[in-house]
Amino acid sequence: ESAARAMDRVKGRRVGVIAAFIALSVGFAASATLYVQATRAQHRAETEATRAQTMSAFLSRDVLEGISADRPNVRSLTVKELLDTASKKISLRFANDPQTEAEIHASLAHSYGALEYFGEARRHGRLALEGFSALGDAAADKKLLLTSRFIIYSYASGDLRRDLPLINELERSLADGKSSLTARLNLSVDIARSLFFLGEWTLAKERIVGVAMAAAASNDVSARVRLKLAMVSGLVDKAIGQNAEAVVNLREAERLAA
Repeated sequence: ESAARAMDRVKGRRVGVIAAFIALSVGFAASATLYVQATRAQHRAETEATRAQTMSAFLSRDVLEGISADRPNVRSLTVKELLDTASKKISLRFANDPQTEAEIHASLAHSYGALEYFGEARRHGRLALEGFSALGDAAADKKLLLTSRFIIYSYASGDLRRDLPLINELERSLADGKSSLTARLNLSVDIARSLFFLGEWTLAKERIVGVAMAAAASNDVSARVRLKLAMVSGLVDKAIGQNAEAVVNLREAERLAA
């Protein structure tokens, strides 16, 4: 009997030890998780602080350095001259921050494009796309939006035919990404429109047919993309002599635009 009680005490101690071990393990895991989260948060905060300091230096020393009382004809300084000055310093200032470097190239591309300096817009757009591509899925949405703009810069600068392989490659790289169907179809319509401008009407028609099938199979496509699709479809159909289809598509475009 005393032996049985001794065995019960041993079993009880084992259970207590196991329970204590489990509690200790759970506590350690929770502490480790909190430590990792805190470390990541601190790293993000330090990264953002460094980025803010670098951006401040870029704006004050690089972008605005040309505005000085010592500069002759400072009042005649143009926006393009400021952009040109900033362009020369990006790679040096943001060598250790590829995300910000890509975003600044994208901003400069947009600024040059707004000023209708499409050659410079194309150059910075291409550099931004290279940067976004290196960042992977984290920059997929920015890459997708910029690719549509890049098509415009490329066409306006006379480089669209040369850039078409790059544009197609960018589209393929985005096909399996996390971007919405609407965004991907919008890019496909933009590429079809670029093919139309180049006189590649058969290729444009093939792409438009694919986009139309995808759009018809989904309710998750915006009215704006459907409008653009109908307009480009009408133009392509008219170019290849499919007048009846062109009328249908252009009427659909009018309906969507109303």
